[in-house]
Amino acid sequence: MNALRELQQGFARSVNGDTDEVYAQTVCDAGLSGARRLGIYQHGVAIGFRDALGGVFEVIKKLVGDDYFAHVAESYIQTHPSTSGNVHDFGENFPEYLETFQGLETLPYLPDVARLEWAYHSAFHSPMGEMLNISKLAQVPESQQNQLTLLLSPACYLLRSNFPVLRIWQVNQDDYEGDELVDLEEGGVELAIVREGKQIAFHSLSPGAFAMLEAISFGETFNVSCEAALNIDPDCDVGEILQDAVMNRIVGGFSVKGKA
Repeated sequence: MNALRELQQGFARSVNGDTDEVYAQTVCDAGLSGARRLGIYQHGVAIGFRDALGGVFEVIKKLVGDDYFAHVAESYIQTHPSTSGNVHDFGENFPEYLETFQGLETLPYLPDVARLEWAYHSAFHSPMGEMLNISKLAQVPESQQNQLTLLLSPACYLLRSNFPVLRIWQVNQDDYEGDELVDLEEGGVELAIVREGKQIAFHSLSPGAFAMLEAISFGETFNVSCEAALNIDPDCDVGEILQDAVMNRIVGGFSVKGKA
């Protein structure tokens, strides 16, 4: 390994909080020790990541308060250092982290609110998919239809929660006007969170529709996905579910398994 690469990797480890004393000794001492100089970078990087988390999880920050959010964020940053050069990728594991963070046991809905915020963030930064070409879909030969697989839009994310997380999110928006009371017993949600231009849309789904779209997201064939919907709700109309999914840009493409 060349010296420059070693130097760069040592710096990266250090600014992420893993100060290497041997590496610190390579930093020029001009009024401050190498460790103190690295500490300045560590502090700046930590603030940057904390602010990035706060920008994505604004509702979580509002629910727990600025000081406590900073406490949780600092712990998360230490245990889940960034592995991407894109700061937009930082925070993917934050919802799961909230599930095990000591002190949040009385807020069981918090991780799912965080999942909604991460889905919103991810959808916003994903390329908007095209509307499914129904004419092209109709050209798939009958002999290949059992290998037909629909594709979710790259800017669509599915979310199921036992809590009314969409309402929690809505009443905590800065521009919200209305009754701020949230009844946690009102039931959960099954949502498709989709980018539409510069806006993010929340589509409430029936149990059958969610089952069908979830199966699609797992790569199941269209036939198997329809069966998943009918297993949940034998009376659901899979054709109507597909039509709504196409119109709302939830489904944006298809492939035929085994087709070259």
